[in-house]
Amino acid sequence: MRFAIIGCGVADEPNAMALECLPEQMLYACCDNVPEKADVFAEKYSVSEVFYDYGKLLTDPGVDAGCACSPLDRNGEMSVTAMRAGKAVVREEPMDVTAEKPETIADVAEETGAKVCGIDRSARTSAPAEY
Repeated sequence: MRFAIIGCGVADEPNAMALECLPEQMLYACCDNVPEKADVFAEKYSVSEVFYDYGKLLTDPGVDAGCACSPLDRNGEMSVTAMRAGKAVVREEPMDVTAEKPETIADVAEETGAKVCGIDRSARTSAPAEY
């Protein structure tokens, strides 16, 4: 599966490191609306495709799944947009800053048949999940 990380700031590192440990997965693309962040991330993790607009990233047929590592107030909508574009989604808790968006994410996943993987942020650094 070819992954894209959307948002190359604080939350991107653990996700990139996790993908490095899974040889059957590939960190294919990254995206940030601050070009310098995306470029630095791409160089550090040898990412082949770099985007500065997540809408354009989602049109790339090489992207199978996306992980939104952007500010929480944007993650829910990015997940919905990705699922409607036919991409699988990796979500960390909290799903969104509103009470309604997680329900919308679940509804869109059911409607589109998109796969959604939820990660409990508090558990990702426990001993079995360490990278």
